[in-house]
Amino acid sequence: MVLRSLGRFFQWSPLWITLLILGAIVIADRAFPPPIARAMDLSPTMLDAEGRLLRAGISERGYWRLATELEDVDSHYVQALLAFEDQRFFTHHGVDYRGMVRAVVTSVLAGRLVSGGSTLSMQTARLLEPRPHRTVGAKFMEIFRAWQLERRYSKAEILDFYLTTAPFGGNIEGVGAAAWRYFGKKPANLTWAESALLVALPQSPVRRRPDRFPENAEAARNRVLDVLVKRRVITQTQADRGKREPVPDARRDMPFYAPTLAERLWAQGPGLSVRTTID
Repeated sequence: MVLRSLGRFFQWSPLWITLLILGAIVIADRAFPPPIARAMDLSPTMLDAEGRLLRAGISERGYWRLATELEDVDSHYVQALLAFEDQRFFTHHGVDYRGMVRAVVTSVLAGRLVSGGSTLSMQTARLLEPRPHRTVGAKFMEIFRAWQLERRYSKAEILDFYLTTAPFGGNIEGVGAAAWRYFGKKPANLTWAESALLVALPQSPVRRRPDRFPENAEAARNRVLDVLVKRRVITQTQADRGKREPVPDARRDMPFYAPTLAERLWAQGPGLSVRTTID
């Protein structure tokens, strides 16, 4: 009788273990929602009547970070980002298992870490909740957070988080701020070469800072252009033309119009975005 009971326990224990794990995940999901406060720490901005940037300041935590949505960014950049970082972004649910397996095999064959296999959802989770060390536990938490983001937000909203918080060297975060500080333009008007550079920088924002390490930045940009050719996003002619563009060797100034009015308006609250009637 005892042996029969034990047999039933071991027969059903995998099911109970599975249910317990699923229950723990549901409880953790509700108790610990994804932290999005980092994406809310924005530079104060002042816009003209047409929505053009007149003035921007440093965020409360000392970053140049402009709220940037998918519709604000040039399609060149979006195509380059998806082709280089996450080709199946719009079809997976936060984790690309095929990509992870491929990354592991590639790294093993190369004898070093070649690719982390992180989707844009996973990268966004890491940006919203930075961790000092990349451990197995941190990777599992990254996967869990990516799953949470996918459950709560649309694909476009997840991209908005990435576009706003991705690091671009020093205190520049987000594609909007990077486009202004490196190219002196809004992110809606990027060339293929500029887009490729902005795709490459977040992978290693310190060592690829174009204003400090232009050779590293140029090499990384050119690798992205080569991948875009391989994946038939652009032609070889477009890539060659892009490689001839110089990388920026200094930061550009943000627009600096009506500074007195801007300071007076920003005093009303941190990270405030004010649209004026100025044309």
